[in-house]
Amino acid sequence: MSRFRFLLMPLLLWITLAVSAQVNCPANFPAVNPVPSASPDDIPATNVNIITYTGSLTPVRPSQNIAYVEINPNDQRVWFGVDTNPGLHWIFYNRRVRANETSPWQWEYAYSPLVITLPAPASTLASTVLYSDTPRYRDSLTNTYYKFLMYIIYQPRSCDGVVGGILFYAFSDDGICWTTPRAATQSGGPTLSCSGITNAVPILQAAALDRGTNLTNTIAVVTVEGDGGALIPPCESGTQCPRADAMSRTQTYLWHASRSNPGTMVLDGELTSRGVFTPRGGPVIPGDTWPDRYDPYEYFVNLQIAYDPQSGNFYIGRGYPYPYARYANLFGHNTPTFSQTVKTELVGPYGPSPVVECPEFPFTLPNRIQIYRMNIGSLDFITNIINPSLSWTKVLDSGGPFGYAFNSWPGGPVQSAQTPLVPGQTNDGRDWAAVSFLRDRSGNLVRSGNTGYFFAGDTFKLSKGSNAPCRITGTETNTLRTMTLP
Repeated sequence: MSRFRFLLMPLLLWITLAVSAQVNCPANFPAVNPVPSASPDDIPATNVNIITYTGSLTPVRPSQNIAYVEINPNDQRVWFGVDTNPGLHWIFYNRRVRANETSPWQWEYAYSPLVITLPAPASTLASTVLYSDTPRYRDSLTNTYYKFLMYIIYQPRSCDGVVGGILFYAFSDDGICWTTPRAATQSGGPTLSCSGITNAVPILQAAALDRGTNLTNTIAVVTVEGDGGALIPPCESGTQCPRADAMSRTQTYLWHASRSNPGTMVLDGELTSRGVFTPRGGPVIPGDTWPDRYDPYEYFVNLQIAYDPQSGNFYIGRGYPYPYARYANLFGHNTPTFSQTVKTELVGPYGPSPVVECPEFPFTLPNRIQIYRMNIGSLDFITNIINPSLSWTKVLDSGGPFGYAFNSWPGGPVQSAQTPLVPGQTNDGRDWAAVSFLRDRSGNLVRSGNTGYFFAGDTFKLSKGSNAPCRITGTETNTLRTMTLP
């Protein structure tokens, strides 16, 4: 799901209400077998193999957005789906613990076991996990309260080309045994004939936090639009692109839900785009009718959110492709280069996999990440993020030393070198594509002094532009990074 494309999975139609409400424990779950941990990002790989560009098989690691929760200073837990092509239909888990604050950390399981299995073929991600010592997240089907609430991005292959994913949710008391995930709903939402779901919430990505107040609507959820027609508006014949401004909006939305019914979503509005940095990766052509033709879209793809109670800042991260050919369907394909878009496909354990390829428009892989903040004071004022008169403050823009190259530099000679960075971008030595924060049980940012923590994800291909071609190496992962907090 990292890529800006529509991965898929079949939805077996949501079985029955009784089955959906059952708590299911994973079969053959391993016994505790601790392994040392030197850092929160050395998450053990799964026991599921993928094929790499060399033809070798390797256990897949978490490389997309992950739900990483610090339950307390001595207990950290992580849930994740694995980002692959073809997609996989599992969510995995591990737990990082220590006896006390002077003891060494260890992972409880030598490999990260699966805890949720969804119908295959499928792609899925664990977008958010919230936790409470006292059960407070209510399953409205059974009137049962649980300690854990998980929001899930589920993408049925039967919906390929229709939506990029659908919002689901599930409950647990131990983080291992979960109720059968089912679709979240919105009043007046679309009916997806590809899945049979009515009042669906189509998304590319989602993240949630618990506002921790006595208000009725205590859960805030941020999602990226999942309707491909809205994200990639077609250009008409000739020189007409009547919906070209779509990519200059965030198409990222704030919703609210209640702890007593967390699967019913109510829309608040679209996040402001004011302050979003979209660095131009191509030349400015004098008199160009489309001066933004190589500007990245402003969508918050591969997002996650967090709140910092100490400063009152709301944080959000996103991935974006640099540069990006917004109107390739009008002007033709120019970046990534023709050589970068050549595909090599090998058959792995789960079917054919594009082990080498930098997809062209509209599916160009994000190769940089950004983090923004906005001071909202308290979470009672979270709707400030949808106020178009308020602005984001860029915290960082990070990635590799170059962007995707052009077949030809418009208005000039053939461009032989990769696209250089511009002021405001930082070379971090790696083509990051997704942002996940180290958060506490409610979605608050974990900080140490003036330092905050986030994970930079590779997604399913390690290099994406800076070191062409794009390849599946098997080393794709999440890397812990730090940022300075006010």
